[in-house]
Amino acid sequence: MFERVIIAVDGSSSATDAPALAATLAAPGAEIVTAHVAEGRHEEPAVTADVTLSGSFAGALAGLARERSADLVVVGSHHHRHIWSANHTHAALHHLACSVAVAPDGYGAGEHAAFGVIGVAYDETTPGAAAALAAARRLAEPSGAEVRVIEVVRDSNLPSTESTAGWKAQQAGARLASLDDVTVMVLEGDPVDRLREVAASVDLLVLGQHHPSALAALLLDHTADRLAGHVACPLLVQADSASA
Repeated sequence: MFERVIIAVDGSSSATDAPALAATLAAPGAEIVTAHVAEGRHEEPAVTADVTLSGSFAGALAGLARERSADLVVVGSHHHRHIWSANHTHAALHHLACSVAVAPDGYGAGEHAAFGVIGVAYDETTPGAAAALAAARRLAEPSGAEVRVIEVVRDSNLPSTESTAGWKAQQAGARLASLDDVTVMVLEGDPVDRLREVAASVDLLVLGQHHPSALAALLLDHTADRLAGHVACPLLVQADSASA
């Protein structure tokens, strides 16, 4: 669970989404701060928050996260009230060093108990995979939730008539079989498309945050961007150095 949480709030119709998700991810007794970034628009609505910041959305939140040693920032998936304004969810995923959780649109309207199934978008080739799995295990522990490790590989040829999966999927499944106390799913196809499908059957989807190279950072952000706001469940991008 997370100990120091910042919730980004605004005056939109989805303003309750991020607080509802934060309540599920925060540890008992966690330090929780609501923050509103006033970007200087004339039509900026009045927003009740613990802290009001000025400047760019990501820059202001990043500064507050450093000041508070936050291990999680929670945002909603719809923080763009006008077609010309910045996509705040995108900015948070790209520029915050701590973990970032994205609440889907309408999340605050429902009632949410402890997670029952936590999915991990697992990529063995990246250092962020271990952090994502560790975070999922810790979040699952209080309720005994199922941890479902999901690896998506590209389509490959079938090695024999006895198999319904390509050789890439078979090899990935054999490698992941060594993971303890998890359910393993190996899927074939486009990673984002398949993860969007899986998101309908999990209560939280966790991705690892990894920036060993500019290309890897671009690929991660691209995947997270394409998932945020387009899946039914909350999304958690777990920072390498953060602990849940």
